[in-house]
Amino acid sequence: MKDRTNIKALLIQFRKDEQTRTREHDQFVRFAGIEKEQCTSIDVFNTPIFDKTILDQYDMLFMGGTSDDPKEATGVIVKYDKERYPYIESMQDILSYAKEQGIPTLISCFGFQVAIDLFDGRMVVDNENMEDGSAYIHLTSEGQVDPVFKDIPNPFSAVTFHSKLADKLPPDAILLAHAEKCPIHIFKIKNKPFYAFQFHPEIDYEDIVERLAWYKDKYPNLKKDLQGITDRIMKTPDTHKIIKNFVDHVVLKSKF
Repeated sequence: MKDRTNIKALLIQFRKDEQTRTREHDQFVRFAGIEKEQCTSIDVFNTPIFDKTILDQYDMLFMGGTSDDPKEATGVIVKYDKERYPYIESMQDILSYAKEQGIPTLISCFGFQVAIDLFDGRMVVDNENMEDGSAYIHLTSEGQVDPVFKDIPNPFSAVTFHSKLADKLPPDAILLAHAEKCPIHIFKIKNKPFYAFQFHPEIDYEDIVERLAWYKDKYPNLKKDLQGITDRIMKTPDTHKIIKNFVDHVVLKSKF
């Protein structure tokens, strides 16, 4: 019988920096309430091609964010070059497989963006409405009754740092949450245990403060105003419950 002690997770990572990659793995594990040994990761920069059926060995799929994402865009619409970045095709293959097979999936930030493109939504570049630290996330009526958000207040604060946003929902998706600057923050595929987050449910306030300090030289606005951005970040006491709820109520199919 499956329980929290014997479930296995696959984490797809997009971090060139080993320190950040290790930290991200630890964050998913910590908030899922499992041991490190229960979560295997694939680093797409070292393993850009991987077989989607590897997922058959696992009970759930995680994907996180990146500071090393492709920068190309066609106009303001984000389109990834699969020939130049072969890992995009592997990512989309495994996401399609997870959806088709009904394998519990929770993805954030860059994973969210790749899924939007894959499932016929739309990502656009919107630097003017960039979320640069944290935001209040508002659950829709569907989000309020979804078991993944059990005991989560509405609205709640979350870590979010991105200049790309989705302005068109995939046709078979349900909008679960939005924010002032971001109309699509969480969606779920209808009748599937597939959840996608533009924000980072795997990161809390302490994590993002630490990470912004690491990345200050990567982003002009961080380099210019690191202390100001850090001071504006809200505490995020509730987001860590989301991944635990996902494991309890989706992966382990606990009653809500």
